Amino acid sequence: MTIENRIRDVMAELSLVLNSLTPPVCPQFRPPASAGEVRQAEEKLGLCFPEELKALLSCHDGQLSYTAEAYADPVIPSLRHPTGVYSYYWLAGIEEIVENTLHLRAEYVECWKGEDFTVFGPVRSHDRFVVFTVTENADWLVLDMDPDTGGTVGQVVMQCTQPCELIVVADGVASFLQELVDGYKSGRFRFQSDRHFVFYGDD
Repeated sequence: MTIENRIRDVMAELSLVLNSLTPPVCPQFRPPASAGEVRQAEEKLGLCFPEELKALLSCHDGQLSYTAEAYADPVIPSLRHPTGVYSYYWLAGIEEIVENTLHLRAEYVECWKGEDFTVFGPVRSHDRFVVFTVTENADWLVLDMDPDTGGTVGQVVMQCTQPCELIVVADGVASFLQELVDGYKSGRFRFQSDRHFVFYGDD
């Protein structure tokens, strides 16, 4: 199976399971990004995206932006990891990927370059992460373009700054999305009420 087909299949499965929940998650996925838009984003960031990210963007250019007046529901639930429960996330589109990645790079130079991060998995602190999510809190889900020994280029990493932690979540976008599908199907994620949007959590 090609990477494109794998991502398309898992996203279709994710959409079905989100709609089957009570209450359902309404992700408001955007239409696909074009190959030209992806190339322009890569040029702005000076790197090549992992093929799985390109396939995801060719399926959906993230979720509709959220504002104080109208939120799309976050697709990625709050996740439990070694030292606590972390944020829920929206999938980022091309413009958000570029903006947030440049912001994270600037933060790394200004704040985190000399910081001693606690790490879980084959990951280290650097400025070669690609932010592929949107969050309201002090952590990101990123793709690791320069993993530590034993890691995988494009692995999904949670980068937290309160406290400073780097946590390997999955070996790539496709396996991460499949973990979400399996988690929703198994009842791992439970509905948590909020006045703005529907979201689930790993509690």
